[in-house]
Parts: sequence; C-alpha cells; structure tokens
Amino acid sequence: ADSGDSLIGSTYVGGSANDGQNVISSSYAGFKGEVVTDVYSNVFIASTTSSTDFPTTPNAYQDSLAGLQDGAVFKMNYNLSQMEWSTYLGGTLNDGAFNLKPAKDNSVYVCGITASEEFPTTTGAHDETWNSGTHDAFVTRFDEDGQQILQSTFVESDSSGDDKAFFLQIDRDGDVYMLGSTTTAGNIVADSGKYSGPIGGTYSFVRKYSDVLDTLYWTSVFTNLSHSAFLVDNCKNIYAAGNGAAGGLDTVDAVQVAQGGFYTLVLAPDADTIIMGSYYGAAGSHVDGGTSRFDKRGAVYQATCTSGYFPLNGNAYSGNQSG
Repeated sequence: ADSGDSLIGSTYVGGSANDGQNVISSSYAGFKGEVVTDVYSNVFIASTTSSTDFPTTPNAYQDSLAGLQDGAVFKMNYNLSQMEWSTYLGGTLNDGAFNLKPAKDNSVYVCGITASEEFPTTTGAHDETWNSGTHDAFVTRFDEDGQQILQSTFVESDSSGDDKAFFLQIDRDGDVYMLGSTTTAGNIVADSGKYSGPIGGTYSFVRKYSDVLDTLYWTSVFTNLSHSAFLVDNCKNIYAAGNGAAGGLDTVDAVQVAQGGFYTLVLAPDADTIIMGSYYGAAGSHVDGGTSRFDKRGAVYQATCTSGYFPLNGNAYSGNQSG
C-alpha cells in the first residue's frame, strides 16, 4: 500500500535455471531488466532467462527457449496474482531484453541486445539484417497480448562492433527513443546538426525512430556511461544519466564541473543542442547494475554506491556514512 504498512502483491516468476541474470557482456554488473506499470497499474517486465520451463501463456509469440539465454517479456495484473501474457524473445544464441515501455495503444516496445543472427525482425523495418560483430542492439514492438511482433528492427551500424540497447522512451507523439552504446569509433555517428559530445573507444548514442520502426530520424552521440536512467519529457527534452564517465565532458549549467562518478546530460528536443551537462559525486560513486529514474519534471532519482565524499544537502536524513 502507499503507506508501506501492507503488501498488495508479491510473487516468484521463473523456471528451473537462471532467470534475471544475463550472461551477455554489458556495461552492467550481470543484472539488467525493467519493471514498469501502465495507467491501469498492470505490471510489465523485461528480463532474461536460461530456463526451458519459464512460464509462458497460450498463443505466446515464442513459447520455448531458443538459445542458451533468451529475453523474457511478460505482463501481470496490478497485484501480481495473474500472468496476463508471457513470451520468450530470442534466437539460437544469447539474447537479453533490457527495457520496455507500454504505448498508448497498449502495444509494448522492448529493447536489448542479441548475438543471434536470426533474431526476429519484420519486413519494412529500418534495419532488417544482422550487422555482424559481437552483439547487435534491437527494438521490438509486441501487440497488446504478446502474441505477435508488430515491428522489430536491428540498430543499424556501419561496421562490425558490439552494439547494445539499454533504455527506451516514447514521446507524446508515439515516436521511440533508444539509448545504447557501441565499441567501435565511427560505428554509429551523429547526424549533422545533432549533439556530438566527446567520445572514446566505447561511446553512447541516442536514436529516434518512428512509431512503426521503419524510419530512423536522427542519431546523437556522447561519452560511454554505465547508463542508469533515461527520459524524454513532455516537452521532448532528452535526459541521460550514468556513472563511470571520463574527464573532459561537456559541462553546461553544471552542479559540479570537476570530474566525478556520475554524469547527467540534458539535450534539447531532437538533440539539437546540449542544455545541461554535469558531473556529480566522488570519482568512485556508481550504480551496481541498477536502474534509476527520471520523473517527467526532469528530476533524477539515483540509488548509489559510494565511498568517501558524496554531496548532501542541509536537511539530509543522514549525514553519516557507516561501514
């Protein structure tokens, strides 16, 4: 309950092997997934599974494990007493579903990474063909029952590399934004007139797609982060946050100019300019495999791991670090 004094719902979901712990290399500490709700308080989950007996529902898009690890995508009712639908998502190698969002029409967008060349894509999608490399990123749209893939695309890149999709967002017009990373300089490049921040060998990118995933509108790039939060707000400003940032990043209207553990970036609509860029906290501050949140006002909520200095405000609940 909202008062925290009673439990509305709690359940196990899984099979006889590892669930929720991915074996795919990523910038996270072995765990990555997402839990979100829709306006009706239904619960949507993106995760991974190596279980041949992970629970699926009748007529699910994929009712059996195809590789050593597949994505797992499912929907439960508000108190977790009923599985509305559940499906595997993957090919014959390793796959992971890392993030998802329900749309206004009740379809569900999912993103993640795959090592499977035959990962399902749809005719007319922006990128129907595997791009080689270690992994390819994907964005997939399911119907409201998890029985059909409406659209699905790889994330096109110019050369072989290790491409990953960690977060996605849907704006007020239904267009789809994806935040990911790539390992090869020049593999994914910023479009003319879009923000292009300092990058290294591995770097981040944001891409905007049409709602039916047949058109890539633009790409923006910036430094690599262990991404922890992503948002497109009601005004279409774009927010990204994470830890592990290098020095020399763009600091604009910054809370902290000196290099720190966290970095937060805000871009104007369609990534035309940078609005804010700021470090935060001590160099060792990080998020171990977690997912933080922006709210629609643009405030970021981070659950952090840190040692030594970490900035506090005057009315903080606790000013003492223990352990």
